[in-house]
Amino acid sequence: MKKKITAFLTAAALTACMTAHFPASASDVTLSLASYLQNMVNITVTDKNGSPVEDAKLKLMDSNGICRAKFTGNTDSGYAMNNSEIKIVPYDDDKDLIKADIDILKNSVPADHEIVRIDRERYVSSDYPIYLEDGETEDFTVYHCDNNTAADFTLAPGNIAICTDSDYSFKKADGYIKYNGTEYYFKNSLNSNNNIICYPVSEITETTTFGVKSTSSGHRGSITGLYPNENETEYIKCRTHVSEFSDRFNSDGTYTLPGDVTGSGSPITFNIKDDNFTASSAFMVMSGSVISAVIPDSNGYVEFYVEKSSRKYSFHICMDYSFSDGYYNHGTGKSDSGTFYFADITTVTAAAPDFPETGTSLMYVPAGSYTIEADSLPEQYSLSEPVSITVENSESIQNVTVVLSDYEQPPQPPKPEIGLPLYPLDNIVDVVVWDYEGNLVPDLDMRIKDNIGIVNDRLNSGGTYYKSSVSSPIQWYENGSEKKEMKFPLESFQNAAGIPDAFAMYRNGSYIMNTSNAQYIIGSGQTVEATLFSKEDTSPTVATLDAYTMGIYVNPKWEVNSTFTGYILVEGKPIYINPSDGSGHYGIVNKYNIDNFTSSVLYGLCTPGTVPTKGSTFTRPSINDEKTEYILYRAKLSELSDKFLDDGTINNNDYIIDPRNNTKNAKALILIVSGSMISAVIPDKDGYVQFLAEKETRRYRLDCWFAHNTINGSSSGSINASGMAAEKYTSLFTTPQLPDIGAVLSNVPAGEYTLTFDNLPAKYKDPGKVSSKVVNINGIQTIEITLEKGYRLGNVNENDTIDIGDATLALKEYAFTASGLKSCLTDAQKLAADVNEDGIINITDATIILKY
Repeated sequence: MKKKITAFLTAAALTACMTAHFPASASDVTLSLASYLQNMVNITVTDKNGSPVEDAKLKLMDSNGICRAKFTGNTDSGYAMNNSEIKIVPYDDDKDLIKADIDILKNSVPADHEIVRIDRERYVSSDYPIYLEDGETEDFTVYHCDNNTAADFTLAPGNIAICTDSDYSFKKADGYIKYNGTEYYFKNSLNSNNNIICYPVSEITETTTFGVKSTSSGHRGSITGLYPNENETEYIKCRTHVSEFSDRFNSDGTYTLPGDVTGSGSPITFNIKDDNFTASSAFMVMSGSVISAVIPDSNGYVEFYVEKSSRKYSFHICMDYSFSDGYYNHGTGKSDSGTFYFADITTVTAAAPDFPETGTSLMYVPAGSYTIEADSLPEQYSLSEPVSITVENSESIQNVTVVLSDYEQPPQPPKPEIGLPLYPLDNIVDVVVWDYEGNLVPDLDMRIKDNIGIVNDRLNSGGTYYKSSVSSPIQWYENGSEKKEMKFPLESFQNAAGIPDAFAMYRNGSYIMNTSNAQYIIGSGQTVEATLFSKEDTSPTVATLDAYTMGIYVNPKWEVNSTFTGYILVEGKPIYINPSDGSGHYGIVNKYNIDNFTSSVLYGLCTPGTVPTKGSTFTRPSINDEKTEYILYRAKLSELSDKFLDDGTINNNDYIIDPRNNTKNAKALILIVSGSMISAVIPDKDGYVQFLAEKETRRYRLDCWFAHNTINGSSSGSINASGMAAEKYTSLFTTPQLPDIGAVLSNVPAGEYTLTFDNLPAKYKDPGKVSSKVVNINGIQTIEITLEKGYRLGNVNENDTIDIGDATLALKEYAFTASGLKSCLTDAQKLAADVNEDGIINITDATIILKY
């Protein structure tokens, strides 16, 4: 295949060396049309093996980041974009290559000559140009004449003229013209000045007959057209040898009719000047409104008048002759004619350049620096980075090759066998209280104060907690209950997985964005599976929508999936996805200015030219109030919904519907909506689709309407799914095992704290203010407090010695309680007086103290 390029060329002044007088034979000219290819860039798109890649949509960006043109490499889908002066040249074998502009051909001969005709098998004019094919060389015959040639005769408007050679008086036969039923004979003009007679004619209503009249056979002739001129017309006299008219003319001026056309089987020669009765003729040259009756001289030359402006003339020779076949004498006649130009002739050889066989050519690209970026690539390819090019002011073809790399789906990280440890970003503190025997002390009320003495919260060592203020920054969890849970922000998952830019996670069928309210409650020590999505902020933007603008992106595969027309119905007006009128474009974003939608959108398929009646609905797109950027994303349909099979087909009640091939029996339309962008997608053979997703949020939803014919009618349905246009990481996360003892607090700001006890039991000695320090760590830090005994056996009076006074208090307590009186001891003194720890204070305890 050859590259077919239509270049609309402007005229240029090309001057060849020619003789200055007229007529003369000018030198032949070789004209290369390659010089008219100004700043042509041919862009070829290949894969890494050098094979051309079809349907690769690219765009040319200037140094200011403005898209100057969008085009399709290696195909006929290129076209001008954005009112750019850059012309996109289609790759189309049905088109010729270079337009042989008539002005260019005219400028190939001397400028002081008038071009009267250009030939290349057929007439060439500005209205009917000739195109050359790729690498073709063609010869053009250019007729031209000297404008300075003086006029010999001027004919007034509304006249025709007959000019007769003086030697015509010797002819035995006379020529004539007949029009409007009147015959005019050539010999009549011999009596006029210069042998020219003019006939005023208002109009000619029938075809004119040219002929010859002889005394032997009457009228013979031929029919042609002659019309009076409308304006005063100048004529020049020219001299030409009769051999220029036809090879039947001989060098001496006679004319020989071959035997195969005479009817006699033998050639017949006509002496045009000296007729005889068996072979007579009339030789005429017509130009404009003048007829010249000519007689060749002894050297075979004739003189006649030619219209100065057109230089076009025709000759006519009418013959009357007879012959004998041996039995009868036959009389008959013939005629001969031809058209010529009285002008200099130059052969212009035009040579078209040989263009590249692949690629898309851009003509008249302003010199400067550009980058070639991907606009829409086939699903298996990617362009890793823009291609920088420099366009120079040049008449040669500047070739650029863009090499695409294979698209690689980012690898999924392996699922860990053991869950990643998960902690809140802030501190977890466990406060544990032991007694003097190493046993846990439950149900102790504690109070926490920060370093300036403000009471923050009260808690219980056994897990029962008290909250003093809803604005407290400290949170704690009930310990010892059947449900032990922790709250985790999204940042905890990011930190555990080592993905700091993760922006959303999916768990339990819902999306939770990265906001301050994104909290997850997970049980103590539980291992959960969660999916993190990570976006790359440097992802190239492939489309931008203005504020209050909706975009529709259509997969190029829709161009051949034309049995049905996809549509979306917005505010009752259908927007067709693959219209037959060509108003929609494939592989680019078609933009629609819409302030807002007031209702949901109907979408589906219909036959071309019909009004949509069937389909499904989806929630109206989110029309943004500012410019929004979009990236190109690739996803597998079966991962979005289990209603899609692995190859992207739909299994509806054991009937397989293929979205790649809509037929009368089964059809489907898949739309993916992200922000204000709607992508009409068709899966590839592996079930993957490409669509435009909002770069910032990465959120999208899929809506699919499908239908197929059944025995009892038709069955239709829809598929709905949602996803994130980002890299997906699925991991197991394990929460810390909350202690079974103590009071657990989280989100504790680092700093100095004091703990005090409220209503401490008598058996414990109040430790007073216990100082503690909380540091920033991703783990559980423990504050342990050991309580001492709040009494000493036998030391009832609490004076640090055991003596008779302690025994006396024990006996007194025994006497009071035995007689029903109120106890005289405190709770701690009671514990000290019960020396044998049998729960009763009596004489035995006093005896033991005395014995001690």
